[in-house]
Amino acid sequence: VLLRAGDSVHVEPYLEGEFEKYSSNDGWVRNDVLTPGAFGHWTWHRTHQLVVCDLQGVRRGATAHSEGEYVLTDPAICSLSETYGLSDLGQEGIENFFKWHACGALCTGFMRDRPRFN
Repeated sequence: VLLRAGDSVHVEPYLEGEFEKYSSNDGWVRNDVLTPGAFGHWTWHRTHQLVVCDLQGVRRGATAHSEGEYVLTDPAICSLSETYGLSDLGQEGIENFFKWHACGALCTGFMRDRPRFN
């Protein structure tokens, strides 16, 4: 990589552990784990403007009774305003998220709070 004066770089610590994909910005959601999909759903519930998606990273401390801790990197946002860069697929990305997402126990309280687009 060639850097020139004035260039910026962003780095993050190496994520130790097995790297896993939990959702994408085109709608796919992994439903065999609850937390990442529920987080995306919650972001819609709180904003009614966007969904945080394209979640990937590592999981630590998972047991038979707990999903453990997620350390995520490089998320995307799909928003009605389409202002979050090239990965923001707008309303189509939000609609696709909810086509794939299966509400689980963590969505209690906002299960029915899904976008209704015409």
